[in-house]
Amino acid sequence: MLSIIRFRVDKKFFIYLNLIYFVALFIPTILIFYKFESLLYEQLIKQAESIYQQIVITKKWIADHGGIYVEKLPWVEPNPYLAQVGENHFMISSYQTTFRIFKKKLSLLV
Repeated sequence: MLSIIRFRVDKKFFIYLNLIYFVALFIPTILIFYKFESLLYEQLIKQAESIYQQIVITKKWIADHGGIYVEKLPWVEPNPYLAQVGENHFMISSYQTTFRIFKKKLSLLV
């Protein structure tokens, strides 16, 4: 009879001990998860701001230089997307090299 009571006390002790371990590990895990989620959102916002700033810098560079100058090579076909935005380009020749000049409207594609 005494061994049955002792077994039940040991069983209760291990159950309570495991419950304490579970709570002690579960709460910090949840807190770490929420902290990780907030850090993830902050990182996404920083990356989006960085990409936006890069787009702004690129558009400013295009505007400062009066467009984009692209070397016309014989095997390169015209870009069909430029025709969709109504971009007209013209050719200049310099030292046997022909360049296509795209005006500022190209910044709509960036």
